[in-house]
Amino acid sequence: DYTVEVEGVEQPLVRLKVHPKPVIRQEIQLPKVKFNEKETLTIVCQFDATPEEPFSFLHNEQPIVPDSRVTTTVE
Repeated sequence: DYTVEVEGVEQPLVRLKVHPKPVIRQEIQLPKVKFNEKETLTIVCQFDATPEEPFSFLHNEQPIVPDSRVTTTVE
């Protein structure tokens, strides 16, 4: 149990609930496994979270890092 004290007096009306951070992992089935150079692949991920949670795309368990070939957009 958690309590709050204000000026040395415990305040019984305050409750704090601690929820574990959700971990959601979803595997995406791509339309094909090989792509030609300069061919575009768009992956769309939609989710609602309050507060906003960071996300990452993985390839072979490693984060896909934006570079000159890979871009990410958050709308």
